[in-house]
Amino acid sequence: MSQALSWNALFNNGSIVSLSASLWRASVRLKAEDVGITNTEEVKAAMSLGRHRLVQPKSFEAINKAMYDAKRAVDFFSVNFGLIKGARYVPEKNLSTLTTRLRELKISFEVAVVEFVRDYEITKSEQLPIILSALRTASGSEDTAQRAFARISSEYPSADEVRDMFDLSWIVYAITSPKDASAANFAEQETNEVKSIIGEMVTQLRNEMTEKLKDVLAVAAKGGKMPERSLDSANAMLDRVESLNILGDSVLSDQVAAMRLVLGSVSGDAVFGAGQIAGLSDIQTALEASIADAIAEAEQTLTGVGRRRFVDVAADEPALPVSAPEETGEYAGL
Repeated sequence: MSQALSWNALFNNGSIVSLSASLWRASVRLKAEDVGITNTEEVKAAMSLGRHRLVQPKSFEAINKAMYDAKRAVDFFSVNFGLIKGARYVPEKNLSTLTTRLRELKISFEVAVVEFVRDYEITKSEQLPIILSALRTASGSEDTAQRAFARISSEYPSADEVRDMFDLSWIVYAITSPKDASAANFAEQETNEVKSIIGEMVTQLRNEMTEKLKDVLAVAAKGGKMPERSLDSANAMLDRVESLNILGDSVLSDQVAAMRLVLGSVSGDAVFGAGQIAGLSDIQTALEASIADAIAEAEQTLTGVGRRRFVDVAADEPALPVSAPEETGEYAGL
């Protein structure tokens, strides 16, 4: 069963992670005035204006995969942290695994970008005739098509400029206690905000388990076997919820164990019976009925609420004091 943590222990045993990614959109919006014509109804009917692709989407497949895999990794090993938009709370026990995975994906991302830039001129030369052909067909006028083509062609950046448009980076924050009495005076003002964050963290895990439970119950209602892929997905969810139960939600912990037993009983060729369905329904009732109590208990457990300061640190290093700016944003640009 998970051990309940105090507020200070929460941040001594975890960190805030913020992932960011930037990509070249590879498109341009073409307006009628860009090609020296008036956007009349006849023009709208004859010519395709709007956004045009400068590169085919398939060229970005490897880059996009690395980026989305990084986002999924962060989501899997963390819970939302409402104090900072887009930030996630990662328990200490998950941090090493997460940052190792992010480093691997950063390499995959960089390799994919290098390959894209290497082939950029070839990709561009393949796309330009497609664009010109489409413009000729849409406009019905060689002169208009050429003007539009010149406008679109001018939007291609250089290979070096394209390289600078791609980035996958993350920042890991440590949170330290206030250093003086004046900072501590903000504690009472922040109590409601901190309670909201606690509530979000507890509710998120409860809701995640409840949604997966509904999916399993839908399969159980049909009386058949649990597909292996669905069984693996449900067990992965339980692993994730268990690893993120850093507020010591005892009911959640108990229901995770109960659901593991039910799933274990329907693995292989076993089918759902009345007993398993009743067990799943009991789990759902327990999760939905006690969530308010879980939030209240977490609020009582987490004492010492006060204003905290955010410091960028390396995930595999201990939290550094505010007076160490040389470590700020170490992960950006690994």
